[in-house]
Amino acid sequence: MPPPPLVPQVIAAAPLPPSLSSATAATAPPIQAVAVNALGTYALVAGGRFAASVVPRASGGSGGVTLVNLATAVAVQTFSGSGAALAAASPAAAAATASSSSTPHALALAADDACFAAIDRGRYLQLWDVRRPDAPARRWPHGHGLGDGHARVGPGGAPTMATATTTTTTTVMTTAMTTAGGANAVAMAGPPSVGPLIVSGGADGAVLLWDPRSAGEAPVQRLPSAPDAVTSLAVPTTAAGAAGIIVAGALDGIVRTYDLRMGCLHADAVGAPVTGVGYGYGDACPSPGAAAEPRTPSILASTIASPSAPAPAHPAAAAAAVAPRQAVVVQLNVATGASEAQYAGHAHSTYRLASPLFLDAAPAAASAAAPWVVAPCERGHLVAWTAGDPSAVWRFRAAGSAAAGRYGLVTDWPRAWAQGGPAPVVSLARLPGGGCLTGASDGTLIAWRFRAAS
Repeated sequence: MPPPPLVPQVIAAAPLPPSLSSATAATAPPIQAVAVNALGTYALVAGGRFAASVVPRASGGSGGVTLVNLATAVAVQTFSGSGAALAAASPAAAAATASSSSTPHALALAADDACFAAIDRGRYLQLWDVRRPDAPARRWPHGHGLGDGHARVGPGGAPTMATATTTTTTTVMTTAMTTAGGANAVAMAGPPSVGPLIVSGGADGAVLLWDPRSAGEAPVQRLPSAPDAVTSLAVPTTAAGAAGIIVAGALDGIVRTYDLRMGCLHADAVGAPVTGVGYGYGDACPSPGAAAEPRTPSILASTIASPSAPAPAHPAAAAAAVAPRQAVVVQLNVATGASEAQYAGHAHSTYRLASPLFLDAAPAAASAAAPWVVAPCERGHLVAWTAGDPSAVWRFRAAGSAAAGRYGLVTDWPRAWAQGGPAPVVSLARLPGGGCLTGASDGTLIAWRFRAAS
């Protein structure tokens, strides 16, 4: 089976270790989140360090979002002036911002690319105008949070799962996750003609809708909540017939699909904590010139592996023990909620990872081809499967200064899989026209584009 025709373009590489470079290399700030504009010409990157910038970054590169030109791999703008801007208006707010890292851990661009939403670690939801990088246009407090003691940081600065586990003879379940703030996920909804509507998912299980036109600091609507933390959101914006749809994944193992037009909620159980959701098409993309037929939308739900339980001391306990649960990406039918496929072969048990995506085959393909399912991996890889066929697993090296872009089948690359990558790949965004953008906790940013058909 041929690999996905993805060609890597390294936008920012992790610095070489001091032992391999002529001088001591500064550690790049971890990339926490990425978002790509509608044309695929630039990306918003939370964290990281890049080749050049019109606006100098703060010391260490922390505390903002960078606008990166994907064609030239040059940073052209930095959104990191929130603390200075707030000082003149509210010293108390500025002190609160300075007391914690303000590098966002979630980003979302509006459909018209005029503004973006971000959730910082200071427990605030921010709305930025891309033309005004000095200060956010709006800023709302988001929830009560669970305190800084619940935030954990792993090697390279990657945010980890803060979990509480319950182990019995029948279940091994992760029951809590949060960051230092009150929100875990953000998305943008609403057509450009109406204006953006911000959707956020909280550590308290709430799904909130925010209208920037509202003068108040409260959300305009609170959707039915989950009993556990909401970890991820997906709002389809281009799919036909998908207007008014919000998909939320939560640690209670339920994928909730809110239909705002019909005023109804669909809940589908996947049997494990859900850490990421994606919305797209899992059937074949029509070939050029073929009659257009409606495609069937599907939901991708990413689940985490169970924590490793200690070996039971008594043989009877060993017989009753449950095998550890592996991380899988479950493909659900939107209409029925039935499981269409389950994709395994990636590592996901400790870190906060971005949601999986559907990627259509190369647009220049002469015949209809099944799309790809891609997901980030804690061992430094971008993992890919053919939609509907989880038997073949491809891994692309997406972290580290060496071997970026190398790929191989699981069966053909056991040593690389055992050694893993130098840092987890925590960020993932779709590139218009095919491909995706990945960001790793060591500062590596790679644009993966489909190879042109020969």
